[in-house]
Amino acid sequence: MSELIHALLEREGISFALEDSSKLVAGFESALTRLGIENRNDPVTALVAYLIIRLAKDGERDPNRLAERVVGIVRGST
Repeated sequence: MSELIHALLEREGISFALEDSSKLVAGFESALTRLGIENRNDPVTALVAYLIIRLAKDGERDPNRLAERVVGIVRGST
């Protein structure tokens, strides 16, 4: 599903180093797993990808913290 992250980055004209892009994808996959989203066509999948990118633009690069923050946002606890 890294294609979605890469497509959104390209659409927004945002670029990250290869290492950082890998961290974003890891955080994205972790967030989907934590949220129990198995159907990658679920509209929430795109929201998760968007949030991962927004948080990364703000400087967060740790995959675990990205996932935790996104899960909190999606579940309404942050």
